[in-house]
Amino acid sequence: MIDIVWLKRDLRLTDHAPLLHASHTSDPLVLLYIIEPMLINDPHYDSRHWRFIWQSLQDIQDQLDGVNAKLHIFFGDAVTVFNTLHHKHGIHAIYSHEEIGIEVTYQRDQAILEWTQAHQIDWHEYQFGAVIRGAKHRRDWDKRWKTVMRAPLANTPLERVNWCALTIDPELQPPQSLLNDWQRVDTAFQLGGAKQAWQTLDDFHHQRGIDYYWNISSPLNSRKYCSRLSPYLAWGNISLREMYQTLLENWNKTGWRRSLIALASRLHWHCHFIQKFEME
Repeated sequence: MIDIVWLKRDLRLTDHAPLLHASHTSDPLVLLYIIEPMLINDPHYDSRHWRFIWQSLQDIQDQLDGVNAKLHIFFGDAVTVFNTLHHKHGIHAIYSHEEIGIEVTYQRDQAILEWTQAHQIDWHEYQFGAVIRGAKHRRDWDKRWKTVMRAPLANTPLERVNWCALTIDPELQPPQSLLNDWQRVDTAFQLGGAKQAWQTLDDFHHQRGIDYYWNISSPLNSRKYCSRLSPYLAWGNISLREMYQTLLENWNKTGWRRSLIALASRLHWHCHFIQKFEME
């Protein structure tokens, strides 16, 4: 029997509650990302997104190389992939973050829920940032946001995980034609991955960010002075909590307070509007 940590829009190994909780079990652990044809064909996705995702996945593998572990990247619809893995290895439990996505990912998650229930497989889902699934009201939401953002990071000692490496069936391997496109670097776009995310955040707090407040609304200057963390948050290369706690670590730097207050408000808006999307 195996346990699976299913990566979706949380492409990192730090502050990752599903990975942390899965690491506490005795079952061999498989780290999985599924390239889903329905998303490749979805109009919300473009090659630039898939390049960023692919770079993020390679960054994860680079980190896993240090602990002799493997990220499994399979191609196919999620139910088929999980069904194949269950028949070959036996799945005890699946761990993932809740995904606040689009209609097709919602329908996919509903299909996975039905499949796990039919096969008596535990699916443990963990909260995305401070967004509360199924919330009926917003009372005390701001207070709870601060509690979540100030909580300890869910970091996992990677060397202590009981990693499992599987052989990829030929029919589940990503088509090489797709990989050839995604492996092409386009210098007009930011590179994906946690390493790039942290470098961008460090650069913001060391130099660019001091003038954030005065330039955030400038079409010409915002490209330089904004955090430039949006794609890294969108694909989960860095968590909102990691970004917020780094902001707090820099809170008392001379001359930075107004810019950090402005950034903190926008981090709050991030969950605020996703919560509205989830509820409405």
